[in-house]
Amino acid sequence: MNTYTAFSAIIAFGNDYGKVHSYLAIPLCAVSVVMNLINAAVLGSKQIRSGTNSFLFLMSVCYCVMNLVYLVTTIHDSIKYSSGCVSHIFTYGWAVTVLIFAHLSFTLHCLATWLTVGLALFRCVQLKTKGRSCTTIAVAAKCIGLITIITILMCLPNYCSFGIQRFPMEETTCIAANRSDTETPGWVIESSKISSLVDTLAIAFLLTSIVFFIVPCCLLVCAFGYLVHKLA
Repeated sequence: MNTYTAFSAIIAFGNDYGKVHSYLAIPLCAVSVVMNLINAAVLGSKQIRSGTNSFLFLMSVCYCVMNLVYLVTTIHDSIKYSSGCVSHIFTYGWAVTVLIFAHLSFTLHCLATWLTVGLALFRCVQLKTKGRSCTTIAVAAKCIGLITIITILMCLPNYCSFGIQRFPMEETTCIAANRSDTETPGWVIESSKISSLVDTLAIAFLLTSIVFFIVPCCLLVCAFGYLVHKLA
């Protein structure tokens, strides 16, 4: 199989999967929201409150909100596309909503990644100090706060990379009628004016790949190795 054939097969699979994606994504996201709510309720209870569970609690909240956001957007797009008129999807209000949701999901995903790293390092310190005062709930709260602030700061280039641009009215089409819909202009998410002056997209790409993927993976491997060594 050559590269072109493989690429064509992937495109064909993507087109076929796109037809059933919403039917699979909606129930999965709904179940995930409920399960993470249950996790958050249990981990947040006074009976089992601890430094370690503080990390797990916030991770559950992050994943719950992420899946809720995706659930809302998937349901909205499924309903609007079923109406046959795509111009309803490109309203200014929905473009703002999608942009906010995208930034929120990205931030929560990055935050959950570093909370996982923080939890692993927190457990390493617990084992090394045998649960002394440096691993209390108060210390965990300070670590979580620091991780949250740094994550938001690292996401700033991504926030600055995108903005909302007006769609040319003649390109906003209504599929059902197969004609130009000139009643309302369309709005889409494009590169922002700031990114045209400063290459914030390249900065965001580097930060995402290094700070939110490579470095966390390396730290998690090291922490996992240490934990296995100490517990062996």
